[in-house]
Amino acid sequence: MPVRHVIFRHALIGGLTAAVLWEISRRVLVWYYKAVSMVNVIYGSITTTVIALLCIEVVAVILLLGAQVIAELENTPPPRNLTRIKNLLTIIY
Repeated sequence: MPVRHVIFRHALIGGLTAAVLWEISRRVLVWYYKAVSMVNVIYGSITTTVIALLCIEVVAVILLLGAQVIAELENTPPPRNLTRIKNLLTIIY
C-alpha cells in the first residue's frame, strides 16, 4: 500500500498504461513463441517452465512501469492557473 494518498485519476492512467502494455506484450510473446522461437528444441521438457518464467519477468516489468507512471504523475506540479484558482477559492471560503 502506498504511504501517501494517490489520486484516482493518476492511478487509472497508470493502470491503463500497464493494461495496454500487457496486451501488446502478450500478443508479441504469443507471436514470438509460435513463429520465431525454438525454445522447445533447446530446452526440451522444461520449455513450459522457461516460458512461464519469461512471462513472469515481463509482467513484473510492466507492473513496475505502471507504478512509475503513477509516481511521475503524482510528482508533477499542478498547472500554474490551477494553483491560482485553488488559492482564490480558499480566500473566498
